Amino acid sequence: MKGVVINILCLLILISCNAQDGGEAVSNKCLEIKIPPNWQVDAFDKSSEKFLLVISEKEREIDRMARMEIFKIEANENEELEVAFDRLTSWNVAVDSVFEKSTISTNNLGVGFCVLGHVFFQPNRVIKAYYFSDRDSIIIIYSEYPVEESLRQEQICDNIIKTLVSKC
Repeated sequence: MKGVVINILCLLILISCNAQDGGEAVSNKCLEIKIPPNWQVDAFDKSSEKFLLVISEKEREIDRMARMEIFKIEANENEELEVAFDRLTSWNVAVDSVFEKSTISTNNLGVGFCVLGHVFFQPNRVIKAYYFSDRDSIIIIYSEYPVEESLRQEQICDNIIKTLVSKC
């Protein structure tokens, strides 16, 4: 039993290190991020000033694939992040039922809020939505993955987010 626990911990550490140290740096005028080697860029314009990126795991069946979408919207004038978080999560039709609301801290984006729940009409998939305040905007990140891989995928997605830098 101890060997199994140690092997699982080693695997999680390797996955975490792989997501942070390996992979490709992707950037344009507005954002910079590092994605793991087993992920691919699905939508991104390197010459654009748009803060929009869609990435996913390579070579996996569509229902087993993890996927992330990163974009930015304008915040309401003088709106605190917590108020925007409550407003945006109440409008989020992609989340069927919410399991947990929490905070996340990164060196580049500071402290943000996140919500974890089931994907609407897909109970075998989990969505974790992250919200960060950035000047007069709100950075929104949706990560979606299979329930049975949620522990592993959540760690990978969190590590990807910790490399995100907003430049505009």
